[in-house]
Amino acid sequence: AIIHGLLKLPADSIVAIDQQRMRSLPLNTNEPMAPVREVRYSYSPMGQQMAIECNKYAWDIYNMSAKTTDINLALQVAEQGLRLYPLPALYDTYARLLYISGEKEKAMEQQRKAIAYQLKRNIPAMEFEKILREMETGTFKK
Repeated sequence: AIIHGLLKLPADSIVAIDQQRMRSLPLNTNEPMAPVREVRYSYSPMGQQMAIECNKYAWDIYNMSAKTTDINLALQVAEQGLRLYPLPALYDTYARLLYISGEKEKAMEQQRKAIAYQLKRNIPAMEFEKILREMETGTFKK
């Protein structure tokens, strides 16, 4: 199955490949360049793409099932995704899964990470902050 394939991804080697590729990109120096000849380099890490897939699967399970076995599988997928790349949305999904599985303190810690990574990207984290407040006050509902 696709989910089990995601769990078997060699996260450490994928992250290492991404880091190597990022280091091989030319650094943006402050040397003046003619506007016509400006060259930009971008790289979307493989780990990031795979983490997005892990988040999709974990989120779908979170939304479609309350069975303990399903939630445990979703937690494993989310953990694997976070080993691949720290996505704010994935921290949020992981936090929600932890909360409904009874690990409330760890859930709030992960939700704080979701907020921190979202803000690090200069993106408002209002929804993540709302969920954290609900977790802290015990009013969070799936």
